[in-house]
Amino acid sequence: MKPRLPRLLVLEIALLSPGLALPLHAQTAAPARPDTKAQPPAQAKTPATTQTPTPAKTPAPTPAQPPAPKAIESQPYKIVFSLNCLPDSRVDETGRLVLLRDWQGLVKRFVGPPWIVAVEPAASQLALVDPATAQAQQFARWSNYDKIWVVRLTRNEEGRLVFIGREYDVAARRMGSLLERPCDDLDDAPRTLLSFTLDLFSPTAVLTRQEAGRAILNVRGAALEAASNIGRVVSKGTVFIPLRLVSQLKGGVSILRIPFTYLQVESVEGSTARCTITSALSDPFTRRISRPSSIAAIGIKPGRSPIRLRFTTRPDGDPAAGYTLTAHLPGHSDSHELGSTDRSGRIVVHPGFGDSLMVLRLIAGRVEPLVEFPIMPGESNDERTIPVDPLPLTIALEARVDALRDQVVDLVALRARLEARMKARLEGEDWDGIEEALKEFQTLTPRDTFVDTLGKLKEEAQKQQAETRRPVLTRTAQAELADLQAMIDRYLDDEMPKAYADAVERGRAAKAAAAKSASKRGSAAMRNQASSPPQAARPAPQPAAQPAARPTAPGSRPSPPPARPVPKADPNTPF
Repeated sequence: MKPRLPRLLVLEIALLSPGLALPLHAQTAAPARPDTKAQPPAQAKTPATTQTPTPAKTPAPTPAQPPAPKAIESQPYKIVFSLNCLPDSRVDETGRLVLLRDWQGLVKRFVGPPWIVAVEPAASQLALVDPATAQAQQFARWSNYDKIWVVRLTRNEEGRLVFIGREYDVAARRMGSLLERPCDDLDDAPRTLLSFTLDLFSPTAVLTRQEAGRAILNVRGAALEAASNIGRVVSKGTVFIPLRLVSQLKGGVSILRIPFTYLQVESVEGSTARCTITSALSDPFTRRISRPSSIAAIGIKPGRSPIRLRFTTRPDGDPAAGYTLTAHLPGHSDSHELGSTDRSGRIVVHPGFGDSLMVLRLIAGRVEPLVEFPIMPGESNDERTIPVDPLPLTIALEARVDALRDQVVDLVALRARLEARMKARLEGEDWDGIEEALKEFQTLTPRDTFVDTLGKLKEEAQKQQAETRRPVLTRTAQAELADLQAMIDRYLDDEMPKAYADAVERGRAAKAAAAKSASKRGSAAMRNQASSPPQAARPAPQPAAQPAARPTAPGSRPSPPPARPVPKADPNTPF
């Protein structure tokens, strides 16, 4: 016996689905023609002299004018939704219907007017589509909708319920990211499904203008008031992919993805979103297009698909093997390493390395970036081939600069050790020890040697760049040269050994002057002693006689010492 659909769900499906709602609307009758004079009945033939009256001509009825289309910001999204509960989920048809009923109640409560959702039955052909391998041709039958959601309920390896789904945008002809969301309990499945469908939903917009380096978008459905804040069509942080719509000669429109370009909303005012432009292109919205074109945009969110990249070298197309790939947030310098390219120049970046828009950078050597481009984690499973310029001359220059920097660092460490030794000798006035350290200091590589070597590296790089007409002194290479020059100027100065040499000279001069003055004082004392006559020896002073102590009577005690006067009490002292 087939399970019966709940009455509420049947009414909601009939009202929301365009295909099912058609029978609810009566067909409009043809407009009635205005009243005209009745034709006279056919009469017998009359003589030729008799004239038959001609009926008056009535004007043709004017066709009804179609209603004016709504503005894009006031248009809701017509969505068809298919939920397929796989056998391993252990959710039967009754449980599926209950889940959909509760989910639709939450949609009305938290989203409201922006979404018009039609639910497909379990036997629909849409339920047979696998979200992981879905193709655009499979959705041709549902082209009268704006968006198509294909969701499956299954269990993962841990035995937890998980929703896996994908969105297809009919107007943009684009498949969204493959998403999944686990569900801890079947009772919580409606709320989890609501969160999952909010992740699936991708708004569409039209680029109206550029202003102060920002893109201004007019978002569809943004003027419709959502039932709650979580149901808003667009909010701060939403990421869009720009699309170029090009008119063709034979009619139709070609939809081209602008590569490695993203728009991120930084503020929303009504239905207008102001977005920052993150792109690997210098002019992503160029107008140098031969055919009439416009720019649209569609939202995108992080997915669960691995990103497959293949890097090749220009111009021969050889694999770019052994290069490091890093990731960082737009506008931030802190990055983390994702891995290195293999022998074929390929690298697979698994999802989860970022929760929002990220910037990937391929680094050669130690710090030289070969290419930098933004990407959304888990956006697509398709492999992308990215050609890069290996910059062999720049990498060789930076390697020589790194070697020279290592020599400078070692020299700075030796000079610091000798300086500490000379400082200790100076505090102990060990002038000989300081001179020994200065002699060892003179055996080190002088500063001018590093300055000359660095200057030759710069001149050679400039010459190579002029001859090959290829970039050698890149911004990174120039920064490395400037940092090394600053290190040499700061730590390899000659003032420190000169200061200790002057201290030794002053110390020795002061010591010699002190010895000379001491010898002069000693000789003068000897001369004075020799010239003066001998004097008689004076008798040693005798100590004064002490008064004799008085004898005390036997058995008597000595008199006590005189009593001290009692100090007067201070009135300010509390005790």
